[in-house]
Amino acid sequence: MALKTLVIGLGIGLAAGLGTMAIAGGKAPSSAPAPSPAAERGPRIVEVAEAAAPAAVGELRFSGVVRAQRRADVAFTVPGRIGARPVDIGARVRKGQVVARLDAGQYRNGARRARASRESARARLDKARRDLSRVEALLAERAAGLEEVEAIRTQVEAAEASFAATEAQVAEAARQQTEAVLVAPFAGVVTRVLAEPGEYASPGRPVLSISATSSLEVEVDVPESLRPRVAKAGRVVVELPLLDRAGIEATVHSIGEAAGAGRLFPVVVSLPEGLDGISPGVTADVVIAGTRASAGVAVPLEALVNPTGGTSYVYKLSARRAERVDVSVVRLSGRLVAVEGALAPGDTVITRGQENLVDGEIVGVRR
Repeated sequence: MALKTLVIGLGIGLAAGLGTMAIAGGKAPSSAPAPSPAAERGPRIVEVAEAAAPAAVGELRFSGVVRAQRRADVAFTVPGRIGARPVDIGARVRKGQVVARLDAGQYRNGARRARASRESARARLDKARRDLSRVEALLAERAAGLEEVEAIRTQVEAAEASFAATEAQVAEAARQQTEAVLVAPFAGVVTRVLAEPGEYASPGRPVLSISATSSLEVEVDVPESLRPRVAKAGRVVVELPLLDRAGIEATVHSIGEAAGAGRLFPVVVSLPEGLDGISPGVTADVVIAGTRASAGVAVPLEALVNPTGGTSYVYKLSARRAERVDVSVVRLSGRLVAVEGALAPGDTVITRGQENLVDGEIVGVRR
């Protein structure tokens, strides 16, 4: 019974094997190709968006303060106690007008000492010259020796040097007396007061600040991304909201090469000459006009692949295939980016699922 069962089982297995070979076209099962994973899972599913025409950029506003192109912190060059300061904040001053004085008693006394020293040196010099004339006369009569004449001449030269030194002392004392009076270097307005009468003023320590009332400018800070746009604009519009004045055309004077606090770059704008009623310290808004819509198309930022590398690109959906399109970035605006390339408004771009996509690969769209 067991032998019969074994023979029957072998027959059945052989028949099954032959049948399988016949179905496979006479090939062994081991030579059949394995199904690909992509065929098993189907096309990759992606999300898409529609490219659109880029929108125009609106105007940009930056706040600053009007200041004078010409401004100075004025200080004494000699030390002393401040005796008077006849001007205060907001005072308009003329060029050469006295704005502060030191207690000049010490400088008056110094000038007197210098003049007295000069008179004493002059007297010694005059005596030495008279002695030289007398001894030269004696030498001519052979009543004095040549050595005596040479000694007197040496005394004259020393007296002349001493007199020259006292002349310099007198000039320096006069200069110090002049420097004890502080005058405005140019016409303008006092913007700051930094020392009061009675305080001791060290040389170089500012006493007050003066700003000219002509040649005004405004300084504002702009982010790095806007530096090229400001440089290209060249001219801007300045508004003075507290004075209810607008439409003042100004010129971009300079753009800082180094960033300050918060990675912002200083931009200086020059106001036109002849503006009346505007003083340094007034609040100002610098307005940079908007730009027209740039060329190219606007796509979501998520559609951009390799935005910081060598070549940026997007995948355009065309007949269910992902077609790679190289682009160049024109401008970033929020979550949209304006790009130039073989794209047109209305094209469908892939915004999610484009990682490791192959150019021409068939994809499915998530609904």
